[in-house]
Amino acid sequence: MKLSQLKQNLITEVKRLIKEQAVPISRADLIDKIKATDPRNSGRGDFFTVTFVKRTDGTTRVLNGRLGVRRYLKGGDLPYDAAAKELLPVFDAQKGDYRMIDLRSIISAKVGGQEYIVK
Repeated sequence: MKLSQLKQNLITEVKRLIKEQAVPISRADLIDKIKATDPRNSGRGDFFTVTFVKRTDGTTRVLNGRLGVRRYLKGGDLPYDAAAKELLPVFDAQKGDYRMIDLRSIISAKVGGQEYIVK
């Protein structure tokens, strides 16, 4: 994907979020709100939707998922530290598999019924 197309996709997404009256929030606060849904951190395991830029090809991706899902694990640990690489392992409800979200590329998220946009 060309850089100009990527910029256009991001602009379109931001305009949509502003139109829907998303609450501006810092990236760190938004990540805290997402992590608060994790049942391992005394959350309820609620679903959330996050929009971010994929590291592999630079496209914008919308993921509906939740944290703390253990049902489909095959065993073993990750061969790297996801937190050190600023990645968040999430269970993707639409694909039925685990995905990694790059925390540095989050554009927006809907958590607990409230839409947030990174300022």
